[in-house]
Order: sequence, then C-alpha cells, then structure tokens
Amino acid sequence: EAERHIDRLDQDVSVGTLLLVDIDDLRRVNLTLGRARGDRVLVQMAGQLRASVRPSDIVARVGADEFAIWQDGMDHLTAAERAEALCSRRLFPDLPDGHGVTFSIGIASRHPGSAQDVRTLLRRAHMAAREVKATGGGGWRVSHPHPTPRFSDPPS
Repeated sequence: EAERHIDRLDQDVSVGTLLLVDIDDLRRVNLTLGRARGDRVLVQMAGQLRASVRPSDIVARVGADEFAIWQDGMDHLTAAERAEALCSRRLFPDLPDGHGVTFSIGIASRHPGSAQDVRTLLRRAHMAAREVKATGGGGWRVSHPHPTPRFSDPPS
C-alpha cells in the first residue's frame, strides 16, 4: 500500500515520511507481567497510533514490537514533532509502577523522484530507531538519505 502512496506522491511532487515505532522493553513486560499483558500493550499501541494519525495514513505492525506509520505530505520536521509528542505521552497507564513503556522512533522521509522504495525507508528508519535504543531508548532520530560528508584532516 505504501508503494502506491509513493507513486502518487511522485506524481503530486510531494514528500512522504515513514516512522518506525519500536516499543522499548516489551520483552520485560512479557517476562514479568505475562504475555497476555504484553499482548494488551500491543493492541493498545495499535489503537493509540491509529487514533493519532489521519485516516489516509497507514499504520502497520512490522515486527514483534515494531509499528510503521506512513504519512503522505509530511516532512521529517513535522514527523519529529509528532514523534516527540508520542514519546512524551504515557500510553499505558494500567501498567504497574516500574513498568513504564517508552519508544525508540526512527524517521525516514522520501522526497519526490527519489529512487528509495519502502524497504529502503524502513531500513533507514529501523537503523535510526536502533541508534535511539542503543542510547537507552525513549526518543526519536531522523535518518537522512545521505550521510553528512566527513572531511579528513588536511595533510600536515
């Protein structure tokens, strides 16, 4: 479905953005509170994500503890604002103290005419989310399509 959106965005000369939302410590919830509680977290997460996006946006579970959101016409700056809002909300108030759930969110935008497909965007967003998770989770990071060039030291 996202590929169809990309084709239309190229025709409309518009940007699209993919957010990968990785639930931090879902495994800990499963181990300490049981799989039934972990499953409820997943169901609640899907509902919260669907409620927070436009009807035309796509929300899909793409991994055990990962959801992807495709948003037409949204650039990485607006997506970062949405990711920040999502990270700051307490979505699972029924979990006992000490079991707060945070999110590691990766953001990858695609500009019109780019050769990047959905798989590439998902990979970029996944790498950005992993970078957040590696620093403790509970945040977001934008993946840019081309890394900033690194300059070597001038010869001495």
